[in-house]
Amino acid sequence: MHTALRLPLVLTLLAAPAAAQTAPAQHVVLDHPHDTGWVVNTGSKADIVDSFTVEAKGHDWLRLDFAALELPRGTEVWITSWKDGDVQVLDAHSARDWQNTSCYLNGDTLQVELWAAAGAPPARIQLERVEAGLPQPQNSICGPKI
Repeated sequence: MHTALRLPLVLTLLAAPAAAQTAPAQHVVLDHPHDTGWVVNTGSKADIVDSFTVEAKGHDWLRLDFAALELPRGTEVWITSWKDGDVQVLDAHSARDWQNTSCYLNGDTLQVELWAAAGAPPARIQLERVEAGLPQPQNSICGPKI
């Protein structure tokens, strides 16, 4: 391909994603301390050993910031959006990868469940804060959405 034809093609490809950009999301950080304490599954099969709801009324999305996630082998945290049912599952490894935060989940209410296999060591969730997305305008930085 000639150099004269490459430049317009490259510029076109680079400009395409820019048209879809939106203004940075506005959010607030809310203190939301919750400690499950050390919990254990005394049953004979995997089960929920603790569950709690996180709510920030009127916000578009939530992200959880944990002070600590003590998740030994055989335990997981399931975080579910009440709005659309999306779920993030964290074990000890993925919690470390996410730096003790959740992903951004839609809606203003999340359910947090601590699952444990039968005989798994004690586990603990310590929630510290919630990032909560403020309602966003319907315009992008490029103008109104059509």
